[in-house]
Amino acid sequence: MISLIVAATVYLFFTFFDPKEQAWMEVLTIYGGVVLATFISAYAEYKQEKQFLKIKDEINNTRVTVYRG
Repeated sequence: MISLIVAATVYLFFTFFDPKEQAWMEVLTIYGGVVLATFISAYAEYKQEKQFLKIKDEINNTRVTVYRG
């Protein structure tokens, strides 16, 4: 992700010298893709952490009878 952001920033710098007027739209697309991928990854990790905590609570609430002799 970091290399993609750096590459997009360098490309943004070069778009100032590009004769095409719409070149900066490509950079915005790259940044948008990075942001979208980051949010999707963060949401998936949040959901996974929530499931892990639920399972951990179930394990901690299990009653066990121990007989000592």
